[in-house]
Amino acid sequence: MIKVYIFCFLMGIFQYSQAQTITLKEKSMVTDKDISISIAGGSRRDLATVIRTPYVTIYRRDVNSLGLHNPCVYDVMLSYGMIYDVVPEGQRVSERKFSKHNRRVNWKLFWRNGFFWKSRMHKKMKKCRIESGEQNLEEE
Repeated sequence: MIKVYIFCFLMGIFQYSQAQTITLKEKSMVTDKDISISIAGGSRRDLATVIRTPYVTIYRRDVNSLGLHNPCVYDVMLSYGMIYDVVPEGQRVSERKFSKHNRRVNWKLFWRNGFFWKSRMHKKMKKCRIESGEQNLEEE
């Protein structure tokens, strides 16, 4: 009987020690294409934290005034837990899905960052652009 317990215990350890594979399937809100990501190794909880980033995406059509190519501006966005993503003008996107996604993300960021988070973030982004010489003090 003890041999059976030891055998079951060893089998449990063997199954737990094997590398697991997670396949994440999501649907893009903008392009409506299915995205499939599979990562192997580690425990299931570790893999889930690797796949899920804490950053959320706000889709915009016009980002010329934001200066997203500036590393300082990009770091400010990441500190607030969000990323702006550009949707090209020619790409057909349902405006209903577009606005619904952005409203949901803004609501989530409101609870994460507090009142007036967007105006504080844009002030910091403007300060980065002024310090790097991309924008003058007089420009809005």
